[in-house]
Amino acid sequence: MDQYVDKGPLEEETRNIKEVLGMHVLSKSGRDVGTVKELRTDEENNFEGIIINRGLFKKPAFIHKAYIKELSPKAVLLEIDPTFMYYRMAVITSDGKKFGTVTGIDRIRNTNKVDQILLRRWFRTIAVDASEVKQYGASVMLQKTYERAKTDFT
Repeated sequence: MDQYVDKGPLEEETRNIKEVLGMHVLSKSGRDVGTVKELRTDEENNFEGIIINRGLFKKPAFIHKAYIKELSPKAVLLEIDPTFMYYRMAVITSDGKKFGTVTGIDRIRNTNKVDQILLRRWFRTIAVDASEVKQYGASVMLQKTYERAKTDFT
């Protein structure tokens, strides 16, 4: 193949976009959050992000390039754990007791920053401000103990 390059990589140092389509997308914590459905560009064809297919009955998600750490040979690695991962997670208190289940996430604009979580406790939906959350991981942990959470959030 003839190559015509003034500045930039040679053809063998680049990647065919078709190879990225269908790749698995892994969150910061290593969870598989879907597969690459589309690569998106701006009007000048600069790469802006990916649309991921999250599975049957789930809405696709657009992940901006600022949240993408790397396009590895086998997967797309993210800098974040997308907030949609928190849906249906257990909400536990700082003393380890289950307090409810996440039913919704309110984000700050279109960022990955959480404004508040909505949780289901018995037959009630409770809004909990993000400042009340100690950490996100395999579950969502509140800063309060079970007894304090019962008093403050119900």
